[in-house]
Amino acid sequence: DLDGAARRLRAALGAARALGSVRKTLWTLIAFARLELGRGRPEASASLLARVVEHPGADALLRQRAAGLARDLEGASGGEGGDAPEAAGDSAAGTGGRSLDEAVSALLAGGADV
Repeated sequence: DLDGAARRLRAALGAARALGSVRKTLWTLIAFARLELGRGRPEASASLLARVVEHPGADALLRQRAAGLARDLEGASGGEGGDAPEAAGDSAAGTGGRSLDEAVSALLAGGADV
C-alpha cells in the first residue's frame, strides 16, 4: 500500500524535523525517493536523491545508498551510464532550486511536487 507507506514516511520525516536530525531527514528522503520510484515518478525520485547527495550533512553511507538508488533509477528509466549521484541531478536542475527545508515542507504537506 503506497499511500500507507507515504503516511508512515511523512510521520518519520516530521519526527526527524522535530528532533532537528539532518541525518534522519536525509535517510527518510532516500526512503521517499524509493517510494516515488515505485509510484512511477522517476523525476521526483531523482530530485530527492539530488538533495541527499548535495547536502553537506550527508556522510559516505548516505551518499552510497543514494547512489545505489540512482543506479536503480537509471535502470528503470533506461538511462545510460554515468556517475550515479550525478544521475540524480545537479544543483540547479535536480532540485528545481528548492532547499532541503522546502522539500521537507512539501512532503509533510502531502505535496507531490518535490
